[in-house]
Amino acid sequence: MDAATTEAAEGGDTLTDAARSTWDELRAALYERARLVTLEARLAGLTFVHLVMYGVLVAVLVVTAWLGLVACAVLGLISVGLHWAIGLILGVVFNLAIAALLVRSMIGMLDRLDLQATLRRLKGEAGS
Repeated sequence: MDAATTEAAEGGDTLTDAARSTWDELRAALYERARLVTLEARLAGLTFVHLVMYGVLVAVLVVTAWLGLVACAVLGLISVGLHWAIGLILGVVFNLAIAALLVRSMIGMLDRLDLQATLRRLKGEAGS
């Protein structure tokens, strides 16, 4: 082999080694980022589960507090001389009225779920 052939072979090996090294570094960097994403996704999932559990617990506590307040109001009505059945009926009617107001408010919010601005933007309509 002459010097030019040996030099070309060494240059090819060097280029192959450099490409392999670059590929290994890229693969390692991608692995590190993918591992970080999976760890953060796991943390986010666990945090979401905790938030849902706390939300359920808060809802139970609020409901029991609300029932206690309504019971106190009914007992107050009974103590001022109102018949117990009328006091209970007034407590139920009050709860149903509050529920109806909340349902009405929820129905009014349904229009917000259509993503109107996004749909207009995707259609290319003016004024978006």
